[in-house]
Amino acid sequence: MPLQVIRHACQLRRFLVSHQNEVSVKYLPRIAASGALLVVALGVVTFAQIKFAPQSAEANPVARIVLNVESWNG
Repeated sequence: MPLQVIRHACQLRRFLVSHQNEVSVKYLPRIAASGALLVVALGVVTFAQIKFAPQSAEANPVARIVLNVESWNG
Protein backbone atom coordinates (compact mmCIF):
# COMPACT_ATOMS: atom_id res chain seq x y z
CA MET A 1 0.00 0.00 0.00
CA PRO A 2 2.63 2.66 0.87
CA LEU A 3 4.50 1.93 -2.38
CA GLN A 4 1.35 2.57 -4.39
CA VAL A 5 0.83 5.89 -2.61
CA ILE A 6 4.43 6.90 -3.31
CA ARG A 7 4.12 5.84 -6.95
CA HIS A 8 0.89 7.84 -7.38
CA ALA A 9 2.46 10.85 -5.68
CA CYS A 10 5.42 10.69 -8.06
CA GLN A 11 3.10 10.42 -11.06
CA LEU A 12 1.05 13.36 -9.83
CA ARG A 13 4.20 15.42 -9.29
CA ARG A 14 5.44 14.65 -12.81
CA PHE A 15 2.03 15.55 -14.24
CA LEU A 16 1.89 18.86 -12.36
CA VAL A 17 5.42 19.82 -13.34
CA SER A 18 4.85 18.99 -17.00
CA HIS A 19 1.52 20.88 -17.15
CA GLN A 20 2.42 23.82 -14.94
CA ASN A 21 2.77 26.33 -17.78
CA GLU A 22 -0.42 25.19 -19.48
CA VAL A 23 -2.49 25.70 -16.35
CA SER A 24 -1.09 29.13 -15.56
CA VAL A 25 -1.57 30.37 -19.14
CA LYS A 26 -5.04 28.86 -19.30
CA TYR A 27 -6.31 30.86 -16.32
CA LEU A 28 -4.31 34.04 -16.89
CA PRO A 29 -7.10 35.87 -18.81
CA ARG A 30 -9.61 35.02 -16.08
CA ILE A 31 -7.28 36.26 -13.36
CA ALA A 32 -6.59 39.47 -15.29
CA ALA A 33 -10.28 40.07 -15.94
CA SER A 34 -11.13 39.49 -12.29
CA GLY A 35 -8.44 41.93 -11.21
CA ALA A 36 -9.64 44.57 -13.66
CA LEU A 37 -13.24 44.10 -12.54
CA LEU A 38 -12.18 44.49 -8.92
CA VAL A 39 -10.32 47.73 -9.68
CA VAL A 40 -13.32 49.13 -11.57
CA ALA A 41 -15.71 48.14 -8.77
CA LEU A 42 -13.54 49.75 -6.11
CA GLY A 43 -13.27 52.88 -8.24
CA VAL A 44 -17.04 53.09 -8.66
CA VAL A 45 -17.63 52.61 -4.95
CA THR A 46 -15.04 55.22 -4.04
CA PHE A 47 -16.47 57.70 -6.56
CA ALA A 48 -20.02 57.11 -5.26
CA GLN A 49 -18.92 57.64 -1.67
CA ILE A 50 -17.18 60.88 -2.55
CA LYS A 51 -19.96 62.18 -4.78
CA PHE A 52 -22.96 61.23 -2.62
CA ALA A 53 -21.43 61.86 0.80
CA PRO A 54 -19.65 65.19 0.33
CA GLN A 55 -20.05 66.13 4.00
CA SER A 56 -17.27 63.68 4.82
CA ALA A 57 -14.93 65.15 2.20
CA GLU A 58 -13.27 67.49 4.70
CA ALA A 59 -12.04 64.54 6.75
CA ASN A 60 -10.99 62.43 3.76
CA PRO A 61 -7.77 63.52 1.98
CA VAL A 62 -8.52 61.38 -1.09
CA ALA A 63 -11.94 62.98 -1.42
CA ARG A 64 -10.39 66.45 -1.19
CA ILE A 65 -7.97 65.60 -4.01
CA VAL A 66 -10.74 64.25 -6.23
CA LEU A 67 -12.99 67.22 -5.56
CA ASN A 68 -10.12 69.62 -6.27
CA VAL A 69 -9.39 67.89 -9.58
CA GLU A 70 -13.07 68.06 -10.51
CA SER A 71 -13.12 71.78 -9.75
CA TRP A 72 -10.22 72.35 -12.15
CA ASN A 73 -12.26 70.87 -15.01
CA GLY A 74 -15.12 73.26 -14.50
